[in-house]
Amino acid sequence: MSKIRKTEASLKYQEKLYFEGLYQEVDSYDAETFQLISNRCKRSKLIIEIGSGSGAWTAHLTRMGSYVVGLDLSSALVKKMYGRLKSLNCGAVVGDAEFLPFKDKIADCCFFFFSLHHIPDTSQAIIEATRCLKDDGRLIMVEPNGLNFTVTLIAHMISILRLVNKAGMTSPAERPLNINKIVRIFPKLGFKCYIFPCYATLRKESRAIKPSLKAKIRLLILKFSAFVFPKLYGASDFILFAERKTK
Repeated sequence: MSKIRKTEASLKYQEKLYFEGLYQEVDSYDAETFQLISNRCKRSKLIIEIGSGSGAWTAHLTRMGSYVVGLDLSSALVKKMYGRLKSLNCGAVVGDAEFLPFKDKIADCCFFFFSLHHIPDTSQAIIEATRCLKDDGRLIMVEPNGLNFTVTLIAHMISILRLVNKAGMTSPAERPLNINKIVRIFPKLGFKCYIFPCYATLRKESRAIKPSLKAKIRLLILKFSAFVFPKLYGASDFILFAERKTK
C-alpha cells in the first residue's frame, strides 16, 4: 500500500472514531436548499444518501415519495438513524463511501449533504456514486466552499489549533472543498455538472439562539465575505448537480 493510501486509510479510521464518539450530531439540514434540490428530484424512486449520519436529511428526502437508503461509515450513527426513521420509507446501511455496496446503475439520485468533505479520497467517492447511478440519474452535493477564502482561512486556523491543543473542533479529515478540483473529475466519468452558490451554513448560524463568541466572530466573517465577494467566492457553501452527457 502506498504512503498516500495509508494516510487516507488512517484518516478514514479516525473519522469513524470521531463520529462514533459524538453524543449529538450537527444537523446541517436547510429548508431553502432542500426546496431547490427537491424541485429537481421529485420523480426519483431510489435515492442513495452517502454519509447520512443519523438521518437529519434522510427524513426530509422521504417526503418526496422516494425510497431513501442512508449509508454511513459509523455504525453508531446508522443505528441511531434506524431508530429514528424506521417508520419512514427508508433503509440504513453501514458502508464505505469509497466502496459502495450497491450494484451498478441502480439509483435515480446519489446525494452528498455536507459529507463529501469528510471523505479522504473525494475522487474515489464520486466515481463510486456515479457508478451507482442509472443512465438518467443525477448526483447532487451540498458542501463547504473552498473558493471562499474566509471559509478556507477558518479551516486552516482550526487545523492549527487542533495540532496545538488536540481540540476536537472538527473531524480529522474535514476541510472545505475546492470546486475547481471537484469539477474536473466529472468529464472523465462522462458527466457534466452545474454549480450554484449556497448560503446554508450562513443561514443556519444566523439563526443560532445563543451563539458563543467564536460563533459570532465566524458569522461576522461569513457575512462580510457574502457581502463583499460575488457569487461563488462569497458563498459559504456550494451546490453541485451532475448528470450524464447526452450523445
